[in-house]
Amino acid sequence: GDIKPIDRGDKKMELVSLKIRNGIFSKIMKHENDYYTVYFPFEEAEECGLKVSGVFLTERECQSDANKRNSFRRSLLTKCEDEFNKQDIYEGWKKEHASYLESKSTMKGSEQAEKEEELDFRRIKIKKQMLGNIKFIGQLYKKGLLKEKIMRYCIASLLKLKENPAIQSKNPEYLDKGDMDMDEEDHEAACNMFATIGKTIETPQASSFLRVCFDKMTKLSNNKSLSARSRFMYKDLLELRQNRWEPRRKQEKAKTLDEIRKDVEREERMQQQQQQQHGALVTVSLSLCLSLGAKTQSKE
Repeated sequence: GDIKPIDRGDKKMELVSLKIRNGIFSKIMKHENDYYTVYFPFEEAEECGLKVSGVFLTERECQSDANKRNSFRRSLLTKCEDEFNKQDIYEGWKKEHASYLESKSTMKGSEQAEKEEELDFRRIKIKKQMLGNIKFIGQLYKKGLLKEKIMRYCIASLLKLKENPAIQSKNPEYLDKGDMDMDEEDHEAACNMFATIGKTIETPQASSFLRVCFDKMTKLSNNKSLSARSRFMYKDLLELRQNRWEPRRKQEKAKTLDEIRKDVEREERMQQQQQQQHGALVTVSLSLCLSLGAKTQSKE
């Protein structure tokens, strides 16, 4: 009969054996004196959360591929991809919020206020993390760690664009099918993404892709069904592009200790110069007063 799966819990396991035989993937692990087995058909590996590489002729080739896949860069990019592809970043928050609404009537006023404050804080934190991830992905692209193909996919996902199957190229082209199923976070993330990478991705090769993106963002900037905040974010982004991605107001950047020291020294020199000029002015004024006084006495 079928073997009922056992929950092994949160245990540190030791790998004993890993094999693929007759199309079945099997892994045997050990915890103290207990053994655990994981097995499934090899063709279902990805469905079971296992990423499988290609076939290699030598152990050396296999080891080299494993090192590349498990490098810090690969792990970083995989983590960014996983974070970006989360279907609903507020899934856990929504469940907790729904649970709070069910039990709200049984709570005291002070408890309700405390819980609502906690939920608001958590929502803001989740949103900041999402926007931080978007900017981080953009910075990776600007440093050459991510390819333009990936950035196009990210932007198209945020703007709900569909890939154009009629055009086969190194970097895919997309179409706007009129999908407006975007929430507030999608609008803000799209604007943040372009504000970060706009100057880098604005190339002749990307002109047709950007045309589709900015045609849609122009429509969104005039869409009265959106909140005023979202519309103005798009308008600000369009203005930023018209200004060749140079902001009207230069953003303050964090200064190094050496830059701070130089600023302090510059201010001290300016203060000394002002004091010297003030002292010289007082001296001249005093001399004029004495001179005028002497002339008056001589006339008398």
